Parts: sequence; structure tokens; C-alpha cells
Amino acid sequence: MSVITVVQGDAFSAPIQTYVRGGSRVPAVYAAGDTLNAFVYQGGSTTPLFTCAIEFYTANGTQDGWGQGQVFVSYTNAQGATLIAGGLYTLIVTWSPLTNPSQVETIVRAKLSVEPVGVLT
Repeated sequence: MSVITVVQGDAFSAPIQTYVRGGSRVPAVYAAGDTLNAFVYQGGSTTPLFTCAIEFYTANGTQDGWGQGQVFVSYTNAQGATLIAGGLYTLIVTWSPLTNPSQVETIVRAKLSVEPVGVLT
């Protein structure tokens, strides 16, 4: 599982590359109109701590994102303030194709390593 380091109380935003399932390093390809959702979970909870903003990453309009398998995840300072330094958190991004919205697949599962304020400067 990938690890993303964040700072307690800070906003977070980053593009994330997704790949075809099966351990390959081939970028995934989605379609315009597909649905993305992103959540942060605490510990082993099955209820999200909060929902993140998510969209396909367009690299300032130079690409569409869905054709490159890239997503852009973000959350606010207020959401970041709910994270406790050293706590156990997981970022989950799901995808549903426009052609079958009831099909929900996890495309990103990453551990959030939360550092206290002032450690990452």
C-alpha cells in the first residue's frame, strides 16, 4: 500500500496515478462521465471520517485526466484538523463507469501518515 505523508491541520491536494489491476504498471484508462469518490477512513472503521474532493487530473488543461488514469484528490484545512498525528488513516478512491454506475471499484488505497504541525517545513 502506498503511503502519503500529510500534516495535521493542513489542507491536502495531489494528483495520483492509477494503474490497471493485477500489479502491472500500465496506467488505467477511464471514460468521460465516469464517477469518482474519495474518502478518508480512520483505523479499521467502515464509516468514512470525511469525504474528499476528487476529479480527473487535467494538468492545467493540458490533458483530460480520464484518458491518462490520473485523479486529483484534495481536502480542506478543517478536514485535515480532524486527523491526529500518528493516527491510522486510509485514503480510498472509488470509480464507477458511466455505463454501469452500480459497479463500484477501489482504484486507490493509500495509508495517510499524519505528521504534527512544524515537522514538515
